[in-house]
Amino acid sequence: MPELSIIFPCILNHLYPQTAEKSVKIFEKLGYTINILENQGCCGYPYLINGEKSEVKELAQKLLFDFQTGKREHKITSLSPQCTYTIKNCYPYLFHNSVLHNLCQKVLTDVVDVFKIIASHNIVISPKSKQVLVIDNLSDLSVIKKITGFQSEDSWWLVKDFGYNCTGVGTGINKFNTPIARQSVLDYCNFAKEQNTDTLVFTDEFTLAFADSVIANEKLPLKTLHILDILYEQLFTPNN
Repeated sequence: MPELSIIFPCILNHLYPQTAEKSVKIFEKLGYTINILENQGCCGYPYLINGEKSEVKELAQKLLFDFQTGKREHKITSLSPQCTYTIKNCYPYLFHNSVLHNLCQKVLTDVVDVFKIIASHNIVISPKSKQVLVIDNLSDLSVIKKITGFQSEDSWWLVKDFGYNCTGVGTGINKFNTPIARQSVLDYCNFAKEQNTDTLVFTDEFTLAFADSVIANEKLPLKTLHILDILYEQLFTPNN
């Protein structure tokens, strides 16, 4: 049975632990032996977007040592597109021509995008009613299209491109981008209202957490979910 080590994103782990727990059950159902490391650290993404390189490098070094393995049929995945992006695209530059260069390359060969794993099982995530799908800009759009089928005529997903080049929401963690992030959330909320739905579903926890803060502050009658919540319901609801 293939082994899967899961990197739990900080925000998901602390704010949405129920979603993190559901993810373990999802991948167990898909046939993986799950490896969960205690005292996991942050991948460094929050520090990366604020330009704090030394902090990113320190966290990256811990993650590399924590997740190094020589096992066959072993994969590493993060439940966050931001974490995956940071590890696969930023770590090689941090440790290029350093004593950790080889370790970094070794660990990176095992890192797989969480949605690509789901896609490899030919799963299509389908909501039971109309819901707005907010796609993080660091997600692979072609993979998201495959696992959600949102372009299908019978799909309940509602998708809208507001022309931000990204959702803008995830940048809310960066103090310099809060206004556009708030506006992005409000635009998605207005779109949901126009489409007569009360649920927004997110592909990442940064966007979800920031959206929740705006929705709570504005006292909007909207619900939010992580896309893994939808998949869990789909896989573990009888007659589905």
